[in-house]
Amino acid sequence: MKKNIESFPNQILDSFSSLEKLRIIKKSISSILIIGQGGSSIGGLLLRDLLIKEINYPIVINHGYKLPNWVSSKTLIIVSSYSGNTEEALSVLKISLKKGFRPICISSGGELLKICKKQKLDFFTLPEGFQPREALSYSVFSLFSVFLKYQVISNKNFLKLKKASIFVLNNQTKIINKAKTLSNVIHQKIPIIYSSNLFSGCVTRFKQQLNENSKNLSWFNIIPEMNHNEIVGWQNVNSDLKNNFLPVFIKSNLDLKKNQQRIDLTLNYLKEQKIKTKVINIEKGDIYSQYLFLINLFDFTSFFLASKNNVNPYDIDSILMLKSKLK
Repeated sequence: MKKNIESFPNQILDSFSSLEKLRIIKKSISSILIIGQGGSSIGGLLLRDLLIKEINYPIVINHGYKLPNWVSSKTLIIVSSYSGNTEEALSVLKISLKKGFRPICISSGGELLKICKKQKLDFFTLPEGFQPREALSYSVFSLFSVFLKYQVISNKNFLKLKKASIFVLNNQTKIINKAKTLSNVIHQKIPIIYSSNLFSGCVTRFKQQLNENSKNLSWFNIIPEMNHNEIVGWQNVNSDLKNNFLPVFIKSNLDLKKNQQRIDLTLNYLKEQKIKTKVINIEKGDIYSQYLFLINLFDFTSFFLASKNNVNPYDIDSILMLKSKLK
């Protein structure tokens, strides 16, 4: 797994050659719906965060079995399932086809690609042999490619992605060292991760990687939403819980000034409550660079924490057990 995490920026850079074959399609779009679960949906969250200031219609991530009623012929529907056998994704795909829609699919194979070929749907094939969460680089690039193909974004977005990948590659020694330190800090703790909405996909990824790779409980919340509810929960925490929980804050110079102020005030409040915290500061690069930097940092952290927890980062026995009982 470590090798795949190290390869994250190079996997994105190596994918650029595929753009030469991309055929641009004109389509009137009013909304984007990305269907996916776990590692197959995180790329959609990433794009939603990165493009929120650049496109004029919503990007919605759907984790369920049903197709939302608001979907229309002007909705760009993307079904993402690394294995191609995720039952929620297949359910939405079949409903979409019954309603006459033509989704675009992203997968490495399975039933999803069989349906795509039979129905002559547009699809992007991911390389085989990875855990879904390990294929994030390919998932992200495929989603960027879909967006470019349907003129949601332009080549300038790919240049930003390329620049960000090089930024991560050039800073990876620093990232690894920071990840080792962070894994030491959160070892035997339940991390509660906080960031502004600018990095909501990042902290979602961190939480998921801690769960799956490290076999570690974790959750996250977003500033300012956390200031309207969860902050009250910290005012009556007993000593045992204080020792078990560790609030981890992401602070970026790109956050809105109001959110920077809210994060600082929240940290001060927790200090007054005698609750230890960890702050991750990131100040260099644009949003693309900071985003990929944090993704790589969090992935490495989960890997190093798995070693400290004496667990195999690849084991997902609980997920497989539940899936087997659903059949």
